[in-house]
Amino acid sequence: MFYWIVSHKWLKVATPVVLGVSLGFLGLGVVGLSYGLLSASWDEERVGGWWGWPEFRLNFGRMSAAWRGAKTQTREE
Repeated sequence: MFYWIVSHKWLKVATPVVLGVSLGFLGLGVVGLSYGLLSASWDEERVGGWWGWPEFRLNFGRMSAAWRGAKTQTREE
């Protein structure tokens, strides 16, 4: 978008603005993909909800427990 706006000489856009907006969209994409992964139902027999908040809480809890277990195992070795 910025290239198109600048090439048509509609606006002058500073480089830090382009960088900031691009990084913002990248961050938004990472957050969206992460939420999509964690809000999906991981149980084959169970249908997930529309927004997936209960599934997100369940899956995030499972992931946190696995991280804690791995951290404890590493300390014991």
